[in-house]
Parts: sequence; C-alpha cells; structure tokens
Amino acid sequence: MKFKKEICLIAALALSLTVQGIISTSEIKKNIENDVLRLHIPANSDSMEDQNVKIKVRDEILEKAKNENWFENCTDSENAVEKAKNYIDEIEETADSVLKENGFDYVSKAEITKMHFDEKNYEDYTFPSGEYTAVRITLGKGEGHNWWCVMYPNMCIPCAENVETDDEKADEFFSEKEKDVLKNPEKYRFKLKICELLEKLVK
Repeated sequence: MKFKKEICLIAALALSLTVQGIISTSEIKKNIENDVLRLHIPANSDSMEDQNVKIKVRDEILEKAKNENWFENCTDSENAVEKAKNYIDEIEETADSVLKENGFDYVSKAEITKMHFDEKNYEDYTFPSGEYTAVRITLGKGEGHNWWCVMYPNMCIPCAENVETDDEKADEFFSEKEKDVLKNPEKYRFKLKICELLEKLVK
C-alpha cells in the first residue's frame, strides 16, 4: 500500500511539473507573439515574374524603412505598431510604384493585421506558430508564396544593398527564456504543441 502511495505521489508530482512547464511555455510563447511586429508580403501568384517583383517590393520597403528610421527609438512592439500605422499609405504607394515601374497592372494593399503564422525558421531563430501582428502588403490577388521577416526588432535580411539588420540589438531584445524557446525549439516542441491545441480549444 505504501509503495502504491509513493508511486501516486511521484506521478502527481510529475504531472504537476509538466503542467507548470506547459503554462510557463505558453506564457513565453504569448510574450514572443506580442513582442514582435512581422512583415508579410504575399505575391500575386507563383509565376517567376510575380515572385521577382515581390522581392523588389520587399527591398524597396525595407530600404525606405532603414533610411527614414521608421522604428528608431521604439520602446516596444506597441510603439512600433503605432509608428507603422503612420507609414501604411507610404508603404502602399511605394509598393504600387515598384509594381508600375516593372510593368504590372495590379496594385497592392497595405494593412496592419493580426494573423496566424505557422512555425517559421529565420536565421538562428525559430518562431513558434501563433497569432502575430504584421504589416501585410498583399500584391494583386495575393495567391502566391509569401515573404516574411521580423520588422521590429529589426531582423529583416533582404538582398538589397546597404540594408542591414542589427543582430546584437535583436539578440538583446528577447529575454533569456524567450531566446531559449526561439533558438532551441526542439526542447519545447511537445509543450508548444500542447499550447497550440489548448489555444484552439479556447477559441
């Protein structure tokens, strides 16, 4: 009888630690979702022409953001979102200009939206799936493969010349726990999956 009680206590302790770990991971995941502003650019289609112009739009937007210091002195993602709102018209005009210069008759739609992203690898980071705020620039029908990055903190790495990321700043931006989740996703794969399932049940 005593042996069975000890087994039950051990099982209860293990379950408690697992639940605590899932809760902790869920909180970290939510912090990551709330801490960043992503850039999302769906192309009109998967044709080579549409995909190529998507990259040109990307480069022009990121170069403009850097040259005009859009997110300079931002203190958090909410501040970055507020600043991004001020540039939505400029973003759309810039994208439309690139499209027109390259002979395309469709236009873009720029907006700030909350949207679902699947798990995405980006350089040394793996961002968990979830609901993120994004600057989305839909080109034409938006039915082609997309390009994405983290706009705030600045982690975008385009092919455009003279556009660089501040890797050290991005590395300092996240807490140690957040960096552990982002850089070692295999350690949290099970817990993150449980978090995703629980989020779906709550909706």
